[in-house]
Amino acid sequence: MSAKHAERTISYASPEDWDSWSNEFKKLAHAYDLWQYIDPTDRIRWPQRPELPEIRDYPRQADPDDPDSGTMTPGSDYVPPRRIGELTSEGRAEYEHDIRIYSLKETAYRETKKQEQKLVEFVLKTVSATYQKTSCVTGDRLDKWYQELRRSGVVYNERLRPEARDKYHKAVHTAPKINKLNEWVTEWETTMAEAISKKVPDALDAQCWAEDLNRAMYHVLPSWASTFRQHRRPQILNNSLNYREVAADIRYEAKMANASGRPSGIKRGAFAATYGAASRNDRSIGRRTSHMHIEIREAKAVGVEHEAAEEEYQQNENEQRRPSIRTRMALPVEDV
Repeated sequence: MSAKHAERTISYASPEDWDSWSNEFKKLAHAYDLWQYIDPTDRIRWPQRPELPEIRDYPRQADPDDPDSGTMTPGSDYVPPRRIGELTSEGRAEYEHDIRIYSLKETAYRETKKQEQKLVEFVLKTVSATYQKTSCVTGDRLDKWYQELRRSGVVYNERLRPEARDKYHKAVHTAPKINKLNEWVTEWETTMAEAISKKVPDALDAQCWAEDLNRAMYHVLPSWASTFRQHRRPQILNNSLNYREVAADIRYEAKMANASGRPSGIKRGAFAATYGAASRNDRSIGRRTSHMHIEIREAKAVGVEHEAAEEEYQQNENEQRRPSIRTRMALPVEDV
């Protein structure tokens, strides 16, 4: 994520914002190769601007017009060299070497300052004026700013652990449905990530969260659940099981087991050419059957005996159904 995009979506105006803001700050600090200078737990010193080598600090020839005159020993009448031509051969070589080293260090220093300025701009655009006033003191560098901003955020962040624990337990105790298993797995994966970041004990121990997951999955994928602990037992015991890999396995099993996600294999109109006549016969029979129902109702209305009409209706219906059965079974009439 770019710094400009982060500025539009991330802000730090209250302790509740600390977690998301700090996460974005760290990502940018790593991208700019600055986190090593800010990390509160293992910080190194910021790069110092290199000093430009001075010609006067290198040995001077005794006679500048005579290259073989030797080195002039500093004394009361010693005048430091002011030009490269006044240096001895060794002094000139040493000076040129130091200049090359200086150029490399100066380039690296300027690049670091450039990246530091980008991160400073991110802080000034995303942190509220109140926090800037109390935490971002002019003259201090980013490591001090981050430490001060972190003070208020960490206190609130510790209170989020019970909430993350409750979300975790709610997720694993909600039985998923096979047709919504992908959504459930995504929610479980997100909950696990949050619980781990808040150091919820059950989410940090594979023996705990694997058992919780296995219990939840037994309702929808019993075959997967029955083999999960057996196949993953070594990783569970040494706490090396990766919950994201497990989530990917469940998504694959859900795809294979979810019948609603499979194509039926029979498309509309697939049998139209072969059984077109049968379809027309069925529609014709349906219309005649409808007429029979109307005739029975009319017979009742004029007092005709219901039994006679019903008998006639059944006979006609049976006669009309026979060709429909033959055509649906795709057999010639003479074979029946």
